[in-house]
Amino acid sequence: MLPSCRRVSEMASDNVDKPITGVRWFKMKLHLLICVNCRRYAQQIFLTKKVIESTEKAPTPCPQLQEKVEQSYKNMHCHKEVKE
Repeated sequence: MLPSCRRVSEMASDNVDKPITGVRWFKMKLHLLICVNCRRYAQQIFLTKKVIESTEKAPTPCPQLQEKVEQSYKNMHCHKEVKE
């Protein structure tokens, strides 16, 4: 019997930390073949993992650039404040 969509989403999330193997992997793959929504979810989880991994390897910006970005961010939000 194939796992439910809920179970497949849990398995896809678990697969990020520790690869799924054996019968569980096979059942999940079969479910993904027939369920477009779970397939999309699993792809999003995989992409999120790749983005996180790539940002962990990114260099830290120099302090001047970081300060400039923070100041720009503060200025942006300053104009959006609602004054009573």
